[in-house]
Amino acid sequence: MPFERYKYFDLVPRGSSREISPDDFRRALRQAGLVPTDSDGLQWRESADSSPEAGKVFIVTNCGLVPFYTNTQTLRIYCPKCGSEVSRAKWHDAVEGLIHGNRDSEFELPCCGAHVDIRKLTYDPPVYSTSAALSVLCDGSSSHAPVKLRRTLEEFIGEQFDCLERLC
Repeated sequence: MPFERYKYFDLVPRGSSREISPDDFRRALRQAGLVPTDSDGLQWRESADSSPEAGKVFIVTNCGLVPFYTNTQTLRIYCPKCGSEVSRAKWHDAVEGLIHGNRDSEFELPCCGAHVDIRKLTYDPPVYSTSAALSVLCDGSSSHAPVKLRRTLEEFIGEQFDCLERLC
């Protein structure tokens, strides 16, 4: 039996000026013709009469900010003040606090002593920090980025989104 390849795509707001809530996503998903598959409205699927683009869609929500990025193996982080590279270990320590609800996202960088908000660091490739996003699981037959769903989110929520392929 051949291995079935699955892909995850995270749809995350690009530097949104406001906090996007799970309810914002629920309304946009209904607008896109998706239907909830659980009582909390966190898991969604396409309706039988819609054209298939995505497999399962999940609303990812957290009490704190969560960083979304494609791959920690290639992630490079730089100080916006002096341009020095920031160690991923130091960055991970700061991120852990955000994930667990710590609203103070500023930390001291060892390179120049600057106090910088974790969201203001320079990232390559980009990192997006948010407390709510969509995660889309696509199976082998539809393993392309959910462009139509992203456009619907942008239109309905009124913010731009980026689509990140999660490398698992």
